[in-house]
Parts: sequence; structure tokens; C-alpha cells
Amino acid sequence: MPSVLVCFASLRWNFLFQRPQHLLTRFAANGMRVIYIESKVASEVDGIQFEQEYYDGIHVVRPMLPAALPDEAYITRIRAFLDELLGPDGAQDAIFWYYNPASIRYSDHLTPALTVYDCIGEPENLPGAHPDITALEERLLDRADLVFTSGNALAKSRKKVNNNVNVCTNGIDIRHFGQARLPQASEPADQQAIPHPRLGYYGVINEHFDMRLIAQVASSKPDWHFVLIGPVVNIPEIELSQAPNIHYLGTKSYEVLPQYVQGWDLGLVPLKEGYGTYSVVPAKVPEYLAAGLRVISSPLEDIVATYGRKGLVQVVSGPEVFINVANSLLDDTEEEMTSWRRQADAEISGQSWDSTYNCMMGNLQQALAGKRIRKPQTV
Repeated sequence: MPSVLVCFASLRWNFLFQRPQHLLTRFAANGMRVIYIESKVASEVDGIQFEQEYYDGIHVVRPMLPAALPDEAYITRIRAFLDELLGPDGAQDAIFWYYNPASIRYSDHLTPALTVYDCIGEPENLPGAHPDITALEERLLDRADLVFTSGNALAKSRKKVNNNVNVCTNGIDIRHFGQARLPQASEPADQQAIPHPRLGYYGVINEHFDMRLIAQVASSKPDWHFVLIGPVVNIPEIELSQAPNIHYLGTKSYEVLPQYVQGWDLGLVPLKEGYGTYSVVPAKVPEYLAAGLRVISSPLEDIVATYGRKGLVQVVSGPEVFINVANSLLDDTEEEMTSWRRQADAEISGQSWDSTYNCMMGNLQQALAGKRIRKPQTV
């Protein structure tokens, strides 16, 4: 295996602890030098600067540049920075790992040992997506030696361009979220005073979050309380419902999420229905299940196929169906809950971030072996 992994990221390393963080920390723990290059940040700095930080073996690079700087100048500078960072022949001992296809603009002058694209959503939904992101993704797909996706819906369309697409589903830390089933001395202070029943969500609250659905249900059911955890992104504050039974608790660390989930009666995945969300595979679904929490979700393709048809997740569309289903779940008897949890535990028993990592490692080794075989031999 190459000794370096350069990740071209779409999110800040410290934004939320998600699939990239789970996987890259494992690469680092197994001896690889991991460089995590974030997307550029507009700032008041003089010229282009690269902030650099280190987290548990991850070298994080954050490009800072004036807002008015031409894109061409940024591309020229970051190309030079990559050359300096990797050295004259460094790319040959590196895996280039992409989450943001727009990064191909300033990295395609190098030839790494392997080019990998881990596709976890439609690229046009990335924060600050490049205007030509669809074309840039196709360019990356054409160049990639190996493509991973988090679900089948994402894989279908990528296979039209690249014939080496592999589904490595999101993992789960069952022990971590299983803490939500244990007795708790006290719950977090900012949640203690919120009455039950509590319907909870954690994750990004952005333009794809179905705030209208939540507001409609909250208006119809004023005795139900919605607990929303996570950063608010790309939504004007005026568009956030200010109903007294909708509670915004802000961003919480990955470590404390089970403490909040333990106090919920239902877990939610309320995303707007449409092209931008149909192929999303939220990692929070198996996490809710591990916490022993019944789940209501929008009709996302992979959730329907993986969990909905088995009755593990209730898939709904519209406020009336949401209310009817939630009423039914809240009325579940202890016997019904025990039976459902047994089925949910069996479903997720084989899932872990280690298994996702191993799925990827097997494909990486095959792709590297294939490139070595195809490499022209000299005599």
C-alpha cells in the first residue's frame, strides 16, 4: 500500500464526525500519513495562506484566501503547494482520495499511485458547490481507478461513467450508540426541561431539511416536542420555524450524541423529497436503531430498500401520514418494542466502520494489483 493518503475534502474536519472522519482515522491508525485538504475559505488574509493543524494523526490543511481572488490564481498556488507538500516524487507513493470533485482542477497535474472517489451524495448538494460540479464529477469519474459509494442509488449513475464502482455502506459504532439503552444518571441540561413525547433529529439542518413538514406537524400536535441538533447551514434564520415545541439545541459532539438520543421517543430523517435527496444514505439511521429508537424517514431510495421494506424504519410522505405513523409508534407496547429491537439488532449486527474500512481495503488492494499488472514492463 502507498504510505500517504491525500484527501480532497468537501467538509471541515471539525464540522461533524461522519463517514470521512470514521474512515480516515482508521487509515491513520494503520500507519498511513493522512493529509486532509479542506475547501477554500474566504477571509481577510493578505494573499493565500494555508492553515495547518493536526488531529490524531490527521494533517489538516485549510486554504485561506481573499474573497475577490481570481480562481485561476488559487489553482496555481494550491498546485504549487501540493508539489511542495508531497515532494518531487511524493505523488507516486500516494492515494488521492476525493470527496469534492472540484478538487480535480488543481490536482490533475499529479499522477498518484491510485485515484479514489468516495461518493456519498449528489455533488451539486455540496456546500458552496462549484458551478460546473456535474462536469467536474464526470471528469473525476473518468480519471478514478476506483469509486466507492455509500448506497446503490448513487452507484447506479456512476457506473455509467466508471466500471469500477463498489458499494461500501456506512458503518456504525454499535457500542457507542448502544449507550442510549443503558440507565442514565441525568440527561443533558439543555434537554431536561423539554416535555415528552420528544421527536429528535441530529445532523445538518440545511436547505434539504424539510422544515415545512416539521412545522406543519408541530402546529397540528402542539404536545409533541421536536428536538433538533446540528448546525444550521444555508437557511436564513427567518425560515426556521419558531414554534414553542421546536427546540434547536445547536451542534453537539459525536461523543455526547447517545446522551441526547436516550431521551427521545422517536428518531427522524425528515429530508425534502426530490432528486437532491433520493440517493442519500444517512448514517444516522443505523445509529438510531442501535440506540433502540424507532425511526420515521422521508422516502429515500436506499432507506426504503434496506430498512423500510423490512419494517425497521417507517417511511412517510406528508404531515398527515407522519402524524398517523408517529401516533402508532408512540403507542407501541413494551412487547412490540422488544420484538422490533430484536429484529433491528439482527439487521445491524454485521455493520461497523471497521467492516466499511475492510470493504475498501480489499478493493484498494485489488485496484493496486491491477495497475501493477497493466504497467508497461521495461527491460
